[in-house]
Amino acid sequence: LAYELAHRIERAGGPVRLAALVVSGAPGPWTPRTDRADGLPDEEFAARVRAFAGYDHPALADPEMRELLLPA
Repeated sequence: LAYELAHRIERAGGPVRLAALVVSGAPGPWTPRTDRADGLPDEEFAARVRAFAGYDHPALADPEMRELLLPA
């Protein structure tokens, strides 16, 4: 739908010039998740958060920060 709308805006030739179309998506809420993080021990949970985020946040390496963050 967004792609078609972008083409129509371009074809209309108005004052708006599109530079890019960015779209995103996610599975529906009915799709079962196989990579859940709830109920894991702290170290495994932190590893799963690192994997989800795609990087290692310094707060996960700091024991005092982890003590504050993990209960949340």
